Amino acid sequence: MISYCTIGDLKAADHLNITDTTSDNILTDVAEAVSRWIDMQCGREFYPTTETRYFTAWYNDLCFIDDISTTTGLTIYTDASGDGVYEDT
Repeated sequence: MISYCTIGDLKAADHLNITDTTSDNILTDVAEAVSRWIDMQCGREFYPTTETRYFTAWYNDLCFIDDISTTTGLTIYTDASGDGVYEDT
């Protein structure tokens, strides 16, 4: 899973005073848990994912979508007739 900070970031926090590797597994779990909490609180994810997503346009010329981290490899298919067959790329 993607974390928004590293174990090194956490160890660099002066108030934690952690210098050994004994707590690395716990720090990893904490970093991931806090990162998912941030996602949940914001209602979005701040890391790239590779997935197929489907959106329904509210208007013929407007479709609201989630964040896109990059357009590299982005392909958009449209289904003008609404029959589940994507005719246009």
